[in-house]
Amino acid sequence: MESLFLLALAVAPPILIIYFIWKADTFNKEPIEKLIKAFLCGVASTFPSYLILNYVTMPSLENAFTQAFIGVGLVEEFFKFVFLYFFFYKDKDFDEPLDGIVYALSISMGFAAAENFVYVFDWYEDVGFAVAFTRMFTAIPAHATFGVVMGYIIGHGKFLRNDNNLQFLGLKFKSKKENDYLILSVVSAAFFHGTYDYFLFLNIPGIALFSYIYLAIAINFSFKAIKVHKENSPYNKKNDKKSSFKRTNNKFIDYYVNILKFKFFEFNGRASRSEFWYFVLFNLLVSIVILFLDIIIFGEDLYLSPLSDIYTLLIYIPSLALNVRRLHDVGKSGWWLLIIITGIGIFYIMYLFIRDGDDTKNKYGDNPKREPYHERKEIIQEENSKDNERIETKKTEKMIFTRSGWIKKD
Repeated sequence: MESLFLLALAVAPPILIIYFIWKADTFNKEPIEKLIKAFLCGVASTFPSYLILNYVTMPSLENAFTQAFIGVGLVEEFFKFVFLYFFFYKDKDFDEPLDGIVYALSISMGFAAAENFVYVFDWYEDVGFAVAFTRMFTAIPAHATFGVVMGYIIGHGKFLRNDNNLQFLGLKFKSKKENDYLILSVVSAAFFHGTYDYFLFLNIPGIALFSYIYLAIAINFSFKAIKVHKENSPYNKKNDKKSSFKRTNNKFIDYYVNILKFKFFEFNGRASRSEFWYFVLFNLLVSIVILFLDIIIFGEDLYLSPLSDIYTLLIYIPSLALNVRRLHDVGKSGWWLLIIITGIGIFYIMYLFIRDGDDTKNKYGDNPKREPYHERKEIIQEENSKDNERIETKKTEKMIFTRSGWIKKD
């Protein structure tokens, strides 16, 4: 049972990230079978990478810099690129800029899942669970950012090179040659990969912190890159699919189910105080129910609660997204969450969560407590339509007078 749970813990984060990019591909989603194929290609790319790393580059490179940037970064990203180019680049479904990110990210997640499996089970006897949990927030999202960088540049080069300059890390790149972007995608991904690994390879106490700071910056860039390519999609007709989301009178549906369904990976926009705290309440109640199921099925061993652990893993991303949107509602960036690591900072964050949001529109969006204009317009139109129907009905009704009074004539 523990080995199965460890396997799930090793593979679930990459799959969740693939689900995220599939959801983000709003206008023309890639077929599920293509994403599975890309994931398996990523797994396959680990084999040539492993052979080159262990028998060529790492034995011949001695310092941390060359090992990180050439021995690991360039080798691993090159083989990811090979599978991306030969299996997906010329595919008919690769038909918009965002698809570069979708396929590159899926391949990277296949690579990360295979690598994670090896690391986790290699340390299984000692600290397998700790390794899986740590890599969930470090190596896995790092590989995701490498895939986004590669896919962002490839997508631009295939579809946008004749129209716009490539905006990348504050720099502009312009070329009419498609191959220039292919080369740049590999070099850039290898640079991101090497920079992340370099501080980890130095073996200097505390220096690894720079890798995690760099990772935060890379994640921020990744979200921006995805947003840019979504806006450049030829299928983007400026129709926001979230406009179909309507409130009901059921608090559980509105503030729990619909948040998981429509806003699972939504880090943009604002969340009202009621949306946040209702979600916290329902999340707590669901957690208690799942904990009872763990006790019934697996006994009272507190260290064996796989259902609760899986639920915690699944709920992490939408909870984090909601926290960010709640901070947006009071005019704060989501990066303020980082002050929690100081310990005392948690009290300020709690104050922000309790505080009412800005009454007017701020830089993160409209006041979520106010009904969006398009919804008000739909409601007014619906009410006017009903009024018109009632008026027309009255006009067409014929009344006759009888001893019992006025009645409708059939």
